[in-house]
Parts: sequence; C-alpha cells; structure tokens
Amino acid sequence: MASLFQHRIKLPQYTRQDKWIFLCVMPIIVIVLNMVLLKKTYFSSLKNFLLGSMIIFLLIGSMWQLFTRIAIYFRDKFPTGSKTAQRLCTSIICFVFITDVVITLIFWLYNQLHLTPKPLSLKSYLWSLLFGFLINVFVTFLHEGVSAFEKWRITFVETDQLRKEYVKGKLLGLKGQLNPHFLFNSFNSLSSLINENTEKAEQFLNEMSKVFSYMLSSQHEHLVTLTTELQFLQSYYYLLKERYGDAFHLDVDVLREHEDWYLPPFTLQLLLENTIGGNVISKDVPLYISITTLHNGWLEISNSIHEREGEESVQDSEGLINITNKIRLLTRQTMFVNHSIDCRTIRLPLLNKNEMSIAV
Repeated sequence: MASLFQHRIKLPQYTRQDKWIFLCVMPIIVIVLNMVLLKKTYFSSLKNFLLGSMIIFLLIGSMWQLFTRIAIYFRDKFPTGSKTAQRLCTSIICFVFITDVVITLIFWLYNQLHLTPKPLSLKSYLWSLLFGFLINVFVTFLHEGVSAFEKWRITFVETDQLRKEYVKGKLLGLKGQLNPHFLFNSFNSLSSLINENTEKAEQFLNEMSKVFSYMLSSQHEHLVTLTTELQFLQSYYYLLKERYGDAFHLDVDVLREHEDWYLPPFTLQLLLENTIGGNVISKDVPLYISITTLHNGWLEISNSIHEREGEESVQDSEGLINITNKIRLLTRQTMFVNHSIDCRTIRLPLLNKNEMSIAV
C-alpha cells in the first residue's frame, strides 16, 4: 500500500534514503521548534502539544518536499565537480529564505491561536530563525553526503561489473581467435596457399600475425580508437575472406571525424563472430556486412540474415550480451538492435575524448 501510494503521488527523491532521513530529522524539528516558540507551554496541555506538532509537521513537511524538488533542480543545473560549492551555497540561500517565510507564518499562526498566555516574543522568533538556518545547513550536507556515498557505491559496483565484462570480452575474443575451427581453417587455408601462391601465403601469414599481435597488445586496454579496431578487423576479415571467398562481403564507411573516437577492444570482432556463427554463408546465400558511423557519434553495423536452422538466436549469444553490458556500463546508454526478417542493424555509441577520460 505504501509503495502504491508513493507511486501515485510521485514524491521527489534526492537520494534513496530520503524517507529515512525525513523520519529521523522531522521529529527533532517538530519538538525543538515548538520548544523554542512555545517553551514550557508546548507540554503544558495535550491541545498545545497535538496542535503545535500538527502545524509544524504539515508546514515543514510540505516545505521539505518543495526543498527536494529545488535540490534536484540545482543538481541538474550545477553538476557535481567544480560547481558543487556554488550549488550548495545557492541551495542553502534559497532554503533559508523559504524557511524564514514559513517560520514567520508559524509565528503569526501561533499568536492567532493563542497557544500561549502572552504573545510570542521577538527573541523566540529570532531563535527559531537561527534554528531554521542551522537545520537547513545540516540537512543539506546530510543529503549531499548520502548522495555522494550512493554515487560512490553505484560507481564501485559498475566498475567491478565493467572489469568483469572486459575480462569476459577478452576471453571471448581470445576464444574466437583460438577456436579450433578458426585455427584449423586458417592453417588449412595457409597450407593451400603455400602450394598454390607463395606470395599470397606470405600475405595471409602477415595478416594472421597482425590478428594475434592485436590480441596481445589490446588485452590490457579498456578502450581503443575506432581506427585501431578497424585495422584489426580488416586483418581478421582477410583471413575469413580467404575461407569464404565471394560468399562473404564487408563494407566499411566511417566518417573521418569519428576515426579517433573510442570503443571497447574486440567489439567489432565479437559482432563479426556473432553474425557468422548465426547465419548460413555460401555462394548462393552470401553474407553482407556494413559498418558505418552516424553523425550523432553512433556506430552502425548491419548484416543480411539467413539464420542457420536449429541454432540459438544470435541476439542471445554471449558475445552480444557482453558488448551490450559494456556499452551500458561505459555510456549509460542502451545498444540498439533491430532484427527484421532479412536484415539486422546494431547501433552502439562511440566515446569521444571527453567521455573516454571519464569512462577510464
């Protein structure tokens, strides 16, 4: 019932612990502010205690929700980092001003209700304003501390997940390159070329060495440039092209402005393996793959579809899931996959230099 009530009203949340902070701090505000304004008369009768508690709880509670919305607004306007001090100062000034207005309203209301034998003193009013200032500063920094801890915990968990995905991605890339079928087919192609065309065999061996060189050099890298990844992919494609011939086609057309943008290593190779593993490839049914970049900084990989019968869906493969997880953790964006009858299109965001420094 409580969760349904919160869902319908859509109370703003600055941190996940807002409810507990409110429940812990609010009783203190109600009791202390009433004691400052009403002094002993706050506890002198049940009427004063209940009425005073209800008035402050309703007014300050409503003000609390307003403050949460204001805090969220300033958090979006002044992101964390160099503008944190500016955001906190602006927030506190705004909070104190509104609190002073609300306390003034409470002061006037208490006098109108005659909760004390004599009108409330100016001294009590000034002390209540001071208390309002102190509690605003305390709660603001408390929220900020809890928010910073939550962000740290989320970052820690995501970093650990990202590290696991990178290790898994390297293993998958290594698995694809050291797959017995891949090695057998590569050495078989090399053996045929040695007998038929030594120059072509030398070129094949050269491209094969580039593949394994990239595997070794990139195993400790979290991100590589698109150019670097494409150079590796061309060598990898050369080996596959020798095997499949005209049944396999790869077209690459990337914008120059995106050549120095970043992506996780082995991303394109895993996508290539995913595509090859899930489709029939023959002269009658050739496989076409195209890699392009869009103006918004996203990479688009499209391929024709002729799925193998009885094979698990390529969308559920380990490689594709691994790439999806890494992209989500790095960019907080979702990789787009559109799977139609005869074509599959994958779009994933590239990271520019600024995003790359934050991600690493």
